[in-house]
Amino acid sequence: MGASLSHNLRRLNLTFGFNFLDRAAFFGIADPPIVYRFTEPYFRALLVGLPNSLRVMFFDITVSIARLSDNWLVRKLASV
Repeated sequence: MGASLSHNLRRLNLTFGFNFLDRAAFFGIADPPIVYRFTEPYFRALLVGLPNSLRVMFFDITVSIARLSDNWLVRKLASV
């Protein structure tokens, strides 16, 4: 399988690695917690997007725990 991957990458004139992290991302990030311009590299975009992802995960975990609550009101509010 490895030979097949390397053969196809050579055929398509593509490289395998993390070299793309230095190239400009050219996309925006909604509600960035850190200042970000769309011309910054992919590496910076990943770092800026990390707090957004953590915020979503925290909210999801909180709601999930609330749905397991013994309190009827908390459980119903979390379900909504």
